[in-house]
Parts: sequence; C-alpha cells; structure tokens
Amino acid sequence: MSATYRLAAIGLLFVALVLSIVAASTHSWIVVSDVHFGLFWICSGGSCVNTLDALAGGNNDCRSKDQAAQAFIVVGIILLFFLFFLVVIRRDFASNSLGNAVVRNVPLVVDLILAVLIVTSLVIAWACVAAMYNECICNYSSPSCGLNYSWALTLIASFAVMVVTVLLFLSKESSNS
Repeated sequence: MSATYRLAAIGLLFVALVLSIVAASTHSWIVVSDVHFGLFWICSGGSCVNTLDALAGGNNDCRSKDQAAQAFIVVGIILLFFLFFLVVIRRDFASNSLGNAVVRNVPLVVDLILAVLIVTSLVIAWACVAAMYNECICNYSSPSCGLNYSWALTLIASFAVMVVTVLLFLSKESSNS
C-alpha cells in the first residue's frame, strides 16, 4: 500500500512543481484593468518593468511583500525538486545502490518535514500576494482589480502538497506495520 501512496505523491508533487513554476514565471498574480502584476514583472500593453523597480518609489511595505513572495515561492520550488526526487528514488530506485542508500540513511520523516516546509513556503507566498492585493494595489473596491490565475495556481499547488504530506504520512505508517 505504501507504494501506491508514494506513486500518488509523485504525481501530485509533479503537478505542484509545474503549477508553482508556471505561477512564479508568469505575470498574472494581480490584474488591474490592463496592468498585470507578477512576482518579478509588471506588464502593461507591450512593455514590462521589474516589479521591485516599479515599487521602489512608493510604499516600502508593498516592496517587502513582493520580495517575500519572490523568496518564498523560489524556496518552495527548490524544496519541491528535492522532495520530488527523494520520493522517486524511494519508490523506483530502492533496489539499486543509490536508492538503497537513501532508504537506509534518510528517514521518512525527512520527506514529511520537506512537505511541511513546502506548504509553508507556498502559503506564505500566496498570502504575501493577497496582502499586496488588499493593502497596496487594490485597496479600493474596483471591479477591474483582482487576483488572477498565477495566484490560484500557487494556491492549488499548496493544497496538492498538503495532500502529499498526508500520503507520505500514510506511506510511513504502512511501511512501519
């Protein structure tokens, strides 16, 4: 049964990884009319400018929130890579020397800790963007201002990793029995 849980975890980790990379690289976190705010770029029409440069002259809280979102989504993506490969090695390569070394020397609790850190990083990233939306960019009730698909992708990725955390815990429990 633990192999089934790990296979499901691999699939969800792959989905979360792809969604997080797409979310981090796009500029549709917040949309105000025709201006698209991303973590790294703000685009309007055909021109784009670095987000930190655009926020440099104004409110430092907004810039700090953007920097925090940038940092935490990058940390989340890096940890997602590590966890993805760790779970793949545990499931598919346990019979060769590398996989056997990982299975013997890296306790399963490391997988759980990584999953919790990933969820925390992704939740902080989308919470920072939501705070930017509420406090900095769309602090008025304009119907032309809203959170967009990049934010939603990160939210979905964080929920996928939450499910992975449960699956890894279940695979740990079934391997102990």
